[in-house]
Amino acid sequence: MSGVGNELRNDSSAEWMRAQLAELGETQAGLARFLKRNGDDREITNIERSIRRMTAGDARVSGEMRAILGILRKRRQRAVQAAEKLGWQEREDGSFAATTHDGFSVLVKPHSGGRWSSRVMHSSGGEVVHRPSTDTLDKAKAVAVSMLDEARREPSEEH
Repeated sequence: MSGVGNELRNDSSAEWMRAQLAELGETQAGLARFLKRNGDDREITNIERSIRRMTAGDARVSGEMRAILGILRKRRQRAVQAAEKLGWQEREDGSFAATTHDGFSVLVKPHSGGRWSSRVMHSSGGEVVHRPSTDTLDKAKAVAVSMLDEARREPSEEH
């Protein structure tokens, strides 16, 4: 295949990957951290470089990355549905909180500029997972539910 064909395929592939990250509300660095947390044994800088090259069109988006992004997209859709069902209570400070049947507390808190951050804690003590801000309350709630899944997979001694 000629270099021009590869460039076109990579550009199209890069556009697709950037669109997937945008749909997920995920950054390149966030995806790299997710991959590292879930078993990618490369140095974080190497993971980030690989993702940067794919999103820039300098490298093809691998089948594995396409599969990972598809799984994350389905996971996010389930999180949105689960967030709608969680019994959110608005608090005096404008934040929203919910408690799950298995002892997790979920907090979505407003920040300046209409941004929201998400935090998940377990009743046995301590913050389990915290994510920086997102641009809407609904996205922050979905992020919080995704974080619940992640927190539930952590070893029990951290709870």
